[in-house]
Amino acid sequence: MLDLADQKKVEAIAEGKSVVDGVGQYIVTVRGSFLGENAQFDATKHSLGVSYTPGQLLRDQLKAVKVICNGLAQTGPVINSITDSVTKSISQVITSGGPAVISGSNIKILGDDPSVGIYLTKDEEGAVPLKVSVIVHNAPSQLTIMLPAMKPESSMR
Repeated sequence: MLDLADQKKVEAIAEGKSVVDGVGQYIVTVRGSFLGENAQFDATKHSLGVSYTPGQLLRDQLKAVKVICNGLAQTGPVINSITDSVTKSISQVITSGGPAVISGSNIKILGDDPSVGIYLTKDEEGAVPLKVSVIVHNAPSQLTIMLPAMKPESSMR
């Protein structure tokens, strides 16, 4: 929960004021292009953010920080998006029988065991995972698969 001072800072920033505290300065920013003299804010094209600039005290303290690198962080596979190549839908419904592109990191399929692969599960109670039988492209950051053909009323999410 925010204390009173933090609450007042948040209110001031939300009003478009620059806020300077003992740690740094906060300024509201607008992202997006405004075309023409009379262009107005459009939430579909623009967004608000906050820029933060550390104060001198923090900058001085950061200079004294000793950084120890312990190597790369170990992470497992991460899927960022799945693009339905038929509808161009991203991370929504995918079309059965068509290709799909899976983007991410550390997602290359490795191994010869029959259980290794990509499995899809319908978005419904008690659905059984279905193994994808065709992997067209298999790279660490992108996979292209052919989705299994399903009954017309079926879709996967």
